[in-house]
Amino acid sequence: MSNGTQISDFSRISLLIAEQTPYMRIQIHSILQRSNIGEVIEANTPDQAWHIFRSHQPDMVFVDWAPGFDGISLLQRIRRDKASANPFTPVLVVTAHTEHQHSFTARDLCMTEFLAKPFSPQRVLQRLQNIAEHPRNFGRANTYFGVERRVNRTGSADMPAADNEGDGPDLPIKIDTEA
Repeated sequence: MSNGTQISDFSRISLLIAEQTPYMRIQIHSILQRSNIGEVIEANTPDQAWHIFRSHQPDMVFVDWAPGFDGISLLQRIRRDKASANPFTPVLVVTAHTEHQHSFTARDLCMTEFLAKPFSPQRVLQRLQNIAEHPRNFGRANTYFGVERRVNRTGSADMPAADNEGDGPDLPIKIDTEA
């Protein structure tokens, strides 16, 4: 983690677990409780998770992606649906689909973190730390929603300079999806 310190006070965080199997929900919930997460809400279907996401507005979401559980569609709804409570909410994709094509799909749909099954409690806590210490910046412009990739602070003919507060012009940025 950054400079050896860890953020350990998650007591005011609310987190939604969208997971199809009761065993995995219990495992993740147990790990999160030991991490002093303030509120953990569970959903066993993507539709139930979407309803909870909109009504409770959690600070973070763990989304399962497995056969019979379309967590990727839930991620896409959170990021792009006009009815989304907060499209910028950190979303951690939890899956046994560890092939590159799957991680690229989740990346392109703006996941915040990726956690491969099976996992250890330490990996779950590491992902929580990453989300807390290194938030992903997302941008929106017209029909584009994705990772904010502006790095040019001096300006050029094709990209105006962004100011240091990060509230420069909203520009659509092409994401290279080639490996």
